[in-house]
Amino acid sequence: MNIVDFLYSLQSLDIQIEVDDNQLRYNAPKGALTDSLRAELIKRKVEIIQYFHDQAGFSEPPSTTHIVLAPSFDKLPPITQSFRFLFVLIEGGGTVPGLLGLAHQLVQRGHDVWAISDPCNEAEVKAARCQFIPYHYAPHRYDKSPSTTNFEDHKAETPTQAIELASDAFVCKPALAYAKDVLAAIEKHPVDVVVVSELVLGGCLAAEKANIPFSMIWWAMYTLPYSSPPPYGSIGWFSDQFARFMLQHLDIYGLPALQAAREQLGLPPIKNLLTYFKGLERILVMSSPVFDHEVRPLANVRYIGPTIDVPGWKQEEQPLPWPLDHPDPLVIIAFSGTMLEQHEIVQRVIDALAGWAVRGVVTLGSNLAGKKFDFPENVIPQTGVWRKKLFPKASAVVTHAGHMTVMQSLAYGVPLICMPMGREQYGNATRVASYGVGVRLSPTATITGIKEAIQNVVNEPRFRTQAARMGQQIIADANSAAGVMELEQLAIRAMTK
Repeated sequence: MNIVDFLYSLQSLDIQIEVDDNQLRYNAPKGALTDSLRAELIKRKVEIIQYFHDQAGFSEPPSTTHIVLAPSFDKLPPITQSFRFLFVLIEGGGTVPGLLGLAHQLVQRGHDVWAISDPCNEAEVKAARCQFIPYHYAPHRYDKSPSTTNFEDHKAETPTQAIELASDAFVCKPALAYAKDVLAAIEKHPVDVVVVSELVLGGCLAAEKANIPFSMIWWAMYTLPYSSPPPYGSIGWFSDQFARFMLQHLDIYGLPALQAAREQLGLPPIKNLLTYFKGLERILVMSSPVFDHEVRPLANVRYIGPTIDVPGWKQEEQPLPWPLDHPDPLVIIAFSGTMLEQHEIVQRVIDALAGWAVRGVVTLGSNLAGKKFDFPENVIPQTGVWRKKLFPKASAVVTHAGHMTVMQSLAYGVPLICMPMGREQYGNATRVASYGVGVRLSPTATITGIKEAIQNVVNEPRFRTQAARMGQQIIADANSAAGVMELEQLAIRAMTK
């Protein structure tokens, strides 16, 4: 068994491995670390330490006080004309700002960009200097209050129920309605390329019908099946099997509605969704390979880096009751802007900060706005965190482990305490723990357990050291403008056919 698979086998047993300088440390549940596993750890100590050092890639952690977040177009091939792009988006918390960050880069490059989305996203689209088109036929929201959501995946008791809810909300059942809206937008504003948010398949159908090249954007980690089987029993093997199972279930539950939409549009039926995804010209993943390095993606997949600096997320700076250089550690509490039923969890995190030398800032998204919280003197609420100013001063971020929050925290070298509750969050939290850039907790963790985890992350320098090292590569990927290059090349290839 190679070193990566060995470490993932330990992780599957909830055995956490850390390297502090040249010391190997581990933490295991009672009974998980058998005598044979302990002997294997001792035998492979030098190999494990070397692997961790190799993954870090740097002898000293970089400074995160002043980081540059700007796409670098210098290495891109020169373009002789501008192109027209249409982004197909749906309201989904951090998904929209991430994709609009890419759209904004295209605008900076000199292209024309439209975005079709829910009316509640109009201001964000315009902040990215894109032209806005609202949905008419497809499900849409006029505000972001919890009462208007049509995707209540927090109510799902199993993963299959969650994918069924997604199928009904935006993947398969309303695909024809989405396609009608996108076709109407294309007719009014002819474009060269359509860029479709992950699994909004109606956007793909419209591009096919209009014979316009398109790319699907995976806004977080890669979650499709792998191109080749990972080693049996590894974390990658479980991820691959889970992805295949979920797609097969979506074939059974949602594919009939999708086939009916294709038929009404005069498009041929597809064999299954995996075959369809394999046949797309490009799937672009808005994550960093350094955070997803064990994946073996499909041949048409390209990593383009995350969006860190988001045009639509420039909140007004809010006053703090303490100076930024206050000696007490600063902990930011940042949970989901879309997932419901987080009030009790956030309150436990707030309570965990009470009574000791620490400062806390709680960011209240639309789903938490108006909720009543009990705040101790050292914790304050804010409607939005001024990330460029606060993150470089933060000692830790406590979060649901949404991809956007994880990427932004690591870009600033801030370690995380992750309490995943659904979607891609479990995979993000697992990676955070396995890479040594934070810890993972159950969302049911007690106040005492949360406090101990925060103190561990704040007081152990190795977490911040590893976060800063990983953050350096994440910043490089975010600034690479790889997404701009891929979309421009898609337009150029279509012209030369």
